[in-house]
Amino acid sequence: MTTLVRNEAGEKETFINIDIKDGLQGYSFSLASWKANNGELFFGGDNGVNYFIPGRTNQTKPKIVITDLKISDVSVFNDITTSPLKEDLNNTEELTLDYSQNDISFQFAPIHYSRPERNLIAYKLEGFNKDWVYSKLHFASFTNLEPGEYTFRLKAANGDGIWSDKEKVIHIEVLPPYWRTTIAYITYGIFFVLVILGVDRIQRRRVIEKERALAKEKELEQAKEIEKAYTELKSTQAQLIHSEKMASLGELTAGIAHEIKNPLNFINNFSEISTELLDEMQTELNSNGNRNEGVKEIVNNLKQNLEKINQHGKRADSIVKGMLLHSRGTSGEKVLTDINDLLDQYVTLAYHGLRAQDKEFNITIEKDYDQSLDKINVVPQDISRVFLNLINNACYAANEKKKKSNDDFIPVLKVSTKNLQKSVEINIRDNGNGIPSSVKAHIFNPFFTTKPTGEGTGLGLSLSYDIVVKQHSGEIKFESEEGKYTDFKITIPKLNEAK
Repeated sequence: MTTLVRNEAGEKETFINIDIKDGLQGYSFSLASWKANNGELFFGGDNGVNYFIPGRTNQTKPKIVITDLKISDVSVFNDITTSPLKEDLNNTEELTLDYSQNDISFQFAPIHYSRPERNLIAYKLEGFNKDWVYSKLHFASFTNLEPGEYTFRLKAANGDGIWSDKEKVIHIEVLPPYWRTTIAYITYGIFFVLVILGVDRIQRRRVIEKERALAKEKELEQAKEIEKAYTELKSTQAQLIHSEKMASLGELTAGIAHEIKNPLNFINNFSEISTELLDEMQTELNSNGNRNEGVKEIVNNLKQNLEKINQHGKRADSIVKGMLLHSRGTSGEKVLTDINDLLDQYVTLAYHGLRAQDKEFNITIEKDYDQSLDKINVVPQDISRVFLNLINNACYAANEKKKKSNDDFIPVLKVSTKNLQKSVEINIRDNGNGIPSSVKAHIFNPFFTTKPTGEGTGLGLSLSYDIVVKQHSGEIKFESEEGKYTDFKITIPKLNEAK
């Protein structure tokens, strides 16, 4: 038989099953039944009449008794000498266990004589269980407890779900092993310090012995230097001869470039003069009322051809200038140079140079120089050429994006330096259109450029690569995302020997 009951506040409803153990006369009922005015129910059955008051529950709260404590599956009552109990188990509120006693189990019994088989147990070991464990079993086991503090809580409910007033609470402390105590850690620290001191003393002896050995080696090297002098003299002579040949080749290349440049200047000058003459001719034809359209068309075509001559002449002139830069090679000498100062000078130079060419050009420059940088050995005129190339490219890219974007876009040039352990890092970054993925592998190739015809020779990055990598044993890398940014990173070793 099942009945519906409410709690004392009348808020929560639960169902309770009633059987013969609760006084039910049997499981067979007749059709005879009657409900009194006060809600009492009467049912007829084979073995008599069933009298029932709906909603009434057994409000007697159960008690709970802890009957045993087992450590490593051995009852504390079986071995009193190792028992951690200092008083009766049910009166124990605190329990201290050795680190080896970390497997424990409690046995307990809920005391309520009405339907005892329905009594419910709830327990929780705070620090081990996150939630309450509900069970009808009369034991709880906890294994492999880590050293620390725990709180064991235990409560019981009768068959109608009425919980006991008071929980059983035992505070448990599992002590750490001796090798994890504070004294042990202090001992470890002292031992570690003694080991460090011992190693330091041994290391000092090794350093002294090594210095003595190096001194002997230096003496032997000095004795061998005289023997090597004659061989080095011959080697130097051969190098001088080779350098002379290379210098002659460089002069020849530069001379050829200059010889090509002169006629190109004449081409450019005469094309400009011819254009002016044609303008005058066209003005005269128009003023005299000559309506010969054929002559005018020829004049227009001739003018266009001269403009092409002028355009390509300037293009050739730009390429020759790039060849002249390339032909200079490593003519400069390495000197101690302030990289921050050199970079800042050429940022300013590039900005004002571009402003002179285009009055509408403008860009926000953000500088972040590492003031801890020391001077390093570089060829300043060559490194400055690298800076100028990269800064000009960055300003060009950002300005081109500005021309094609709305008024909200602000061109930004970021230049920075960083003092690394063995090298100096220079970053030049712009927020322009970036480099397309399809051409990233070619940008350091000579004569390769992404600029329109007439606006770049394609030698700037190739020359920069040679100066940084071949001349200064450094690295030049870049990162770029099309439509967003380009970031060039130059790394120059500090131990760049002066030549």
